[in-house]
Formats: sequence, structure tokens, C-alpha cells
Amino acid sequence: MTITDFALKYKLTSDEQLRLTKLFGMFATKQELLMNARIKSRIRH
Repeated sequence: MTITDFALKYKLTSDEQLRLTKLFGMFATKQELLMNARIKSRIRH
């Protein structure tokens, strides 16, 4: 999976996308990305 596709799907900030790209390069497994991405919760209170 490309970092760009993952960032679009999970609505990551450009800073977070850049951080993941520096960490993994252009490609990583979905599991690697899910374990390392800082994804904001979508749950509203």
C-alpha cells in the first residue's frame, strides 16, 4: 500500500504523511502503517 493512499483513506495530515514516508519510504504494509500512524479518533462525544 502506498503511503499516499493510506493518508487519503485515513485523512492524515500532510505532516503525518511526511513522517510515515520518512519512516517507510513510499510503500509499507497496511499493518505497519496502522501500528505507526497517529490517527485521530472519529468517535464524537
